[in-house]
Amino acid sequence: MSQSHFDKAVSCFSKAILLQPHQVEFYVQRAEAYIQLCDFQSAALDYKHACSLDPQTEAYPQQLAFIYYLQGQCCFDLGKILEALESFTKAAELKPSFRLACLTALGRYSDCLRLVNNWLETDGQSADLFTLRARLHHQLSQMTLCYHDLRSALRLKPCCPEAQALLKRLKEAADDSHQAAVDKALKGELSDALGKINTALEYNPNKCYTIGLSCLYSICVVNALIRSKFKSINQ
Repeated sequence: MSQSHFDKAVSCFSKAILLQPHQVEFYVQRAEAYIQLCDFQSAALDYKHACSLDPQTEAYPQQLAFIYYLQGQCCFDLGKILEALESFTKAAELKPSFRLACLTALGRYSDCLRLVNNWLETDGQSADLFTLRARLHHQLSQMTLCYHDLRSALRLKPCCPEAQALLKRLKEAADDSHQAAVDKALKGELSDALGKINTALEYNPNKCYTIGLSCLYSICVVNALIRSKFKSINQ
């Protein structure tokens, strides 16, 4: 539907509200039209009115929380951080489960991590929570912790597709770093090679990349001897 259709809907429901100001459904329908027009402030006002007219319906405060979340996301995208924080706070107050989404939208991954840690302590271990925490560790570049949480998730739910996909990415990144370490060693760049090996170990700590450390050192030594030999011959 085009914007004109939603504008017309707002106009029609506004007239209906004038005639029957206590009809909750009119406020709800007008609010939904406002959402389509991205007028979240007006939509929130209508849902607040619906909540006051019918406090027994749980769906109204939940939808109001969702509107505040959308409003916060829009404000954040526009760089209006304080307004975004205010809207996210309102959303979390109405629907506590939105708190994680709000913190994530603000990029506050450390706060999200603390929240998930609390959930693991109070609600018990689950594959979904371990996977969620792994994603947060990934955002914070804590790859070893991410890896271990993914392994924990897969122990509880071996067929968890999200955990499998992220673990596959970690292992591929580890293998790439290991290959880069070998390439650096062949060029005699031992320091860079060791850095790449350490990265490989962070991404996949269970793989025995440590064997590669002595090999890399040996490669560098051999290369140094070869270069030294050629240098003496040329002299």
